[in-house]
Amino acid sequence: MNNGMKIPYSEGGRTKKWGETLTANFLRESGKTMEQWGEIVRSAPSKEPRQISSWLRKEYGLGINHIGLLLSSVFGSAWEEDPEGLVQQLFSRHREQLPVYEAVVWAGLALGEDVACSARKTMVTLVRNKQFCAMKPTPRGLAVGFACQDLSLSPMRNLGSERIVGALTLNVPADVNDHVKTLLKRAYDLS
Repeated sequence: MNNGMKIPYSEGGRTKKWGETLTANFLRESGKTMEQWGEIVRSAPSKEPRQISSWLRKEYGLGINHIGLLLSSVFGSAWEEDPEGLVQQLFSRHREQLPVYEAVVWAGLALGEDVACSARKTMVTLVRNKQFCAMKPTPRGLAVGFACQDLSLSPMRNLGSERIVGALTLNVPADVNDHVKTLLKRAYDLS
């Protein structure tokens, strides 16, 4: 399967490029520099990120992406998180699901060199041209969402992108069987 190798987490440049594009567009549209926005954030009536977010939304009409951009710029970069640390935090309550997760990731990575595994705070995704699989631990097992239709999948919302339309719950590495690999391949082909 993985022969003891570490999972090669990657954004394939997508998240970094998205962050760079978001920053450039925001600065152009706002007419302010990042330094000016940093001063505004630091002058907020609170130092609590949630209260700063509400304040920026109310006072400046900013949306969640722009607020996240500013908070990460002032308090630490969201674009350069440690993926292994994110995975460990994500699975902190469900460590028993890590072997299942790893089996899904290695099956996805085996589909082609163009597959990127991307760790987030709330999930891990597999991406080709578009996201085709998303995973997160749940009390019932590892929820694995696919960007394809199949009668074996339960309807799924709020797991990855809107492309993820159905999911399975897996409990042991052996659950990553031929059927799951077929679903991964089908979703990969559609991405």
